[in-house]
Amino acid sequence: MTSSSLDRIGALADELDYTQDTLSTLSVLYTSLQHAYETCALPLHPARLDAMEKELLVAFDDLELQLIHLDRHLRALESSWYQWKSSHLTAVL
Repeated sequence: MTSSSLDRIGALADELDYTQDTLSTLSVLYTSLQHAYETCALPLHPARLDAMEKELLVAFDDLELQLIHLDRHLRALESSWYQWKSSHLTAVL
């Protein structure tokens, strides 16, 4: 295995670590928001939202955006992995 291949594997491993950390963070945020939503005594009414309800809605929107970003990151990571795998298999054959 060449030095550049090892560097690429190291970079992919770093990206996987970052992705796992991000997923863990989003999981904690989701659980926290879920708990806050379930313990909210008042139902959410879009016509008349109090400050707590607005804060929950903003937090859920933010979480959704972070999940979209994570999805894009995972797709890019998967593409990088397939490119590395394809070039590595071609070099071996």
